[in-house]
Amino acid sequence: MASEQDRHIKWWAIGAVSVAGLAITALPFILSRWVDREYGTWESLASSALTNVGTTVLVVAVVFFLERGLVGRVREVAERQAEAVVEERTRELVEANRDLSVRVDALQEQLERRVADEDSDRFARADRLSASISFDTVTDALEEANDLRALAFGDIIVPAGDDLDGPRIKVSWRPHWSNYLHVDLDPEHEDGEPRLTLQYEAVRDPDGGGDITGVVVDWSPHESPVDALQKLRDEMRRQGFGSEAKAVGTKLFENLHDAVAAALAARIDTDGAWAHGAMYEWLADGWAVTDRGLASRDHGIIESKEFPESDYQRVMRPGSNQGTQKFDRPAPDGVDPEFWQLAIKRASNIHPRSGWYAGDDTRPPAYTRSTSPKPRAE
Repeated sequence: MASEQDRHIKWWAIGAVSVAGLAITALPFILSRWVDREYGTWESLASSALTNVGTTVLVVAVVFFLERGLVGRVREVAERQAEAVVEERTRELVEANRDLSVRVDALQEQLERRVADEDSDRFARADRLSASISFDTVTDALEEANDLRALAFGDIIVPAGDDLDGPRIKVSWRPHWSNYLHVDLDPEHEDGEPRLTLQYEAVRDPDGGGDITGVVVDWSPHESPVDALQKLRDEMRRQGFGSEAKAVGTKLFENLHDAVAAALAARIDTDGAWAHGAMYEWLADGWAVTDRGLASRDHGIIESKEFPESDYQRVMRPGSNQGTQKFDRPAPDGVDPEFWQLAIKRASNIHPRSGWYAGDDTRPPAYTRSTSPKPRAE
């Protein structure tokens, strides 16, 4: 960039050149006057000087006007070249952006295809439970659900038979822990040992007291589904739950399949997903208790904060009120009132999720596909 001085006319240079020109023009006259008249007469010198001055003026005029035209043409050519460069760069940028857009679209398509394939494989692995019931298909289904944290505590509770008000079984697949809640501690098991357990969620003390404990049995890899259910029934009878044991049947596995499918659909957010949140208990077709509240396919969700606090919560946290103290919402249209009361009762086991009950689960994490102790085919 030119300096401030360069952008101003240098008058001293013009003056110096002008003085030099006048001196040179006057020199022949001086020499003729004071040195030797052979340098020419005044008339001839004047004629020559005027001729030279006129020629110079003419040359300056021609150069001046030619220079303006030349500069104008140079400027025009430069502007055209600049515009051409800009247009070329613009085309290159547009092409680059178009290529980038094509590449990004291709990557997005690849991503969507991969996610869709993975989800399809995930549902297919979980759906094997509907075709073949075994230790492997049950644990596969649980691992798929826990891969996405689709089960609130890594376990799932489902009805044990056709009677929705009948026994409810918690199915769990995780490492054994000596402080495992509601488990009959068996010295045969070591901490960290993989266990697939079926646990009857007792609602009464068979001895008539207030000590309500569950009934838990292990399902070993070599045992059939009938073996596992028979083992659970026998243990329930031994502990005084004979009448409840009669209601335990293979319907449990159908309910388990439907529960896992609904939990996965909610986590992936497929079309028609309704069980918002991570599932805790599957109540019936279209009904579930999740970590968000009581969810229904046709009636939406009752959020956790809308449930009343239990007596235990109020005793443990006096002065607090994270939920309402009275739940008098009537059954929605078309919902059986007895089932509605059951759904509210089951949901009230964990809602409202506040205070002591919202604490972290201290048990070992449930197994996922990546942490599964089962050998995987290469």
